[in-house]
Amino acid sequence: MILLIKIKLDELLKEYDVTITEISDATGISRSTLTPLVNNPKQVKGLKIETIDTLCDFFGIHIQDFIEFSPTKSKYNIKTFWGTGDALNYTFLLSKTIGSKERLALLTVQMKGFSSDPNNESTLIFNGYTNFLNLEETKKYLDEVLADGDKYDINSFAKNNIFLNDISKQSSKNIESVTKIISKIMKTHINSIEEHQDISGIELNWILPNNELNKFKSYIYDFETEEVKESDATFHLHFKKEL
Repeated sequence: MILLIKIKLDELLKEYDVTITEISDATGISRSTLTPLVNNPKQVKGLKIETIDTLCDFFGIHIQDFIEFSPTKSKYNIKTFWGTGDALNYTFLLSKTIGSKERLALLTVQMKGFSSDPNNESTLIFNGYTNFLNLEETKKYLDEVLADGDKYDINSFAKNNIFLNDISKQSSKNIESVTKIISKIMKTHINSIEEHQDISGIELNWILPNNELNKFKSYIYDFETEEVKESDATFHLHFKKEL
């Protein structure tokens, strides 16, 4: 999750009925510093702590009354994906926003079988595992699936599995985020297949760098609640129903 920072100086000017000039005269903060905070706060690249402190002191407010932090969309997004008609294999073109830059990676998902839904014996959980392609595999795959004229700059793709390393640093938050966005896409595909109508969720298994005993970490996406939670079990070696 990314934090969106909202500077509320424009609202404060109206609430306290003061002008930029009056604030500048009272605090010594230049108009050239104050004006962008009012007219174009989203484009402000840097704001000194001293300036924030002075403005809070001027209005007699706390910092949370001057700057609002709110969560916005995930830094991970799906640009496109390819899937087989049987809903067993998917390849997602995953993007990650790093500052103002965008990095890409191909993530494959292979569905391997079903297990019982612990919350509903009449439905099943669709189980699969994930894998990030390296640069050589990525180039080969894109050459095969992209039509003439459709190209992605290979230099935009992450090297050395930085996506996987990033996920492993904050595994709960990041894996939940990626599991959710790809599972929501898969849900639509799976629900269109008649023989899969008894599926209530997707469990994706991730193997992370330096994970003890090389075990998978499993996360389940629930179709009804659209929530993701970590599974108590490790990777399912025996499925209720093999594909």
